[in-house]
Amino acid sequence: MRYARFVKGTVTVTAATAVCHTLMTAGYTWAGAEAATGEATVFAGAFEWLVTTAGTWALMPLLLGAGMRAMRERGNTTLMVGGGLLWALLSLAMVDEIDGPGRSMPLPFLAFYVLAGTGLAGAGSGTGRRG
Repeated sequence: MRYARFVKGTVTVTAATAVCHTLMTAGYTWAGAEAATGEATVFAGAFEWLVTTAGTWALMPLLLGAGMRAMRERGNTTLMVGGGLLWALLSLAMVDEIDGPGRSMPLPFLAFYVLAGTGLAGAGSGTGRRG
């Protein structure tokens, strides 16, 4: 029943990606609004940007682990660590695409993350609870 782990991984990674991407988009819009209304300094909106970025980086592995555990899957370390690092790298690479009001990460990059996360979920050593 290894395919069930891949399906659960796909659902979990898709949901976690949607949550973190939504928070990132809203947070960068917040940072842009603060920069526009704040004093004209180099650091206007920097606090909001850092909170948004760090928050989504910390939240992604938690969501991945909690989602898989909610579906009774164990051995999710590969998904949590790999998925968290991949999210951080992807968001850093795409920061210019998403850093601004109303902007978002391109769909092919989000799809890549979901596919890679599904692979990481399947690579886990866990099995579902029996009996």
